[in-house]
Amino acid sequence: MVSSLGAIRDTRLALAEAPTETRAAGVWLRAHGISGRIFARKPNVAYFAGMDYVPMPNATGLSNLLAAARAERVDVLFLSPIELGTRPQFEPLAYATQPIPGLALLQSSAPTLDHAFVLFRFTGEVASDGVLDSALVTASEHYAAMPNASNRARFALAGNLINLGRAREALAPLAAAEQASPRDPLVARWQAQANLALGDYARAAAACRRAIALGSDTAWERGQLGRSLVKLGRAGEALPLLRAAVAAEPANAEFVESLGAAYYDLGDFAAAMPSFERTLALQPGDQQALYHAARILLRNGERSRAVTLLRGARERAAFTLEALSALADSLGVAGVE
Repeated sequence: MVSSLGAIRDTRLALAEAPTETRAAGVWLRAHGISGRIFARKPNVAYFAGMDYVPMPNATGLSNLLAAARAERVDVLFLSPIELGTRPQFEPLAYATQPIPGLALLQSSAPTLDHAFVLFRFTGEVASDGVLDSALVTASEHYAAMPNASNRARFALAGNLINLGRAREALAPLAAAEQASPRDPLVARWQAQANLALGDYARAAAACRRAIALGSDTAWERGQLGRSLVKLGRAGEALPLLRAAVAAEPANAEFVESLGAAYYDLGDFAAAMPSFERTLALQPGDQQALYHAARILLRNGERSRAVTLLRGARERAAFTLEALSALADSLGVAGVE
């Protein structure tokens, strides 16, 4: 009993020792008689408001966020600098001037968001993905166009455009970001992301190299540079970069698959196969890995293993990679298609 009481006391102390904005938001909600369930990164604001805490979902866009709120029966959304630091795609909502379908502003202590918060009520309104995407982009454009807008705002706009499959439109705000901060490696990193989404691997590689030169020499830059070089037919240059990236992030299926592709392109099939097997363990539906693994098995005279591999995968999901589908057809492997 004593230990339980101590644990309760410690929990209450931890909740009470919260960032300023969580206390202020919770006090505001309680003072205005707002109850129910609240999305937040941590339970502090729910504690001060007397509400039920629901962890923020891993939502990439408005439609995901609103769908999660309906599924979890959540009433209120709390956004603070910490929430927005992990989900920058939603930062423009704090500055939106036009209505956002499904959300009604309750309280905002923006514009700085240094120790600010924004509270929205979920209205239950249902809108199409197109309408929601348009609303988020409009809010992002407004945020990036505000007087004294920072690169943070430009990154939020670029990120939302990339997430919505509009990567080419992201290049303009990123060019403005580069003009504002030509030696910021984060600008180069965002430019790499946009060009990767566009399939412009030469520009993606150049952006990765620039980010590294400016001081952001992480597994992400090395891995994406390696991926780009493989796509450009320069597997020899890619190999040491991808080895380093996989050593740093062994569970990154994208890097592991690209390492296998580099070995494959260099003709080192014995080294490539473990990478493709590891990719399929991490991401069973990876069709590039399936294709290359099956080709290696066939090359080694292991037709039955190749057929078994492809049959199991094709029974789970249709193949969309044309080369993989053609290979499976040539082996008589049927599936859900």
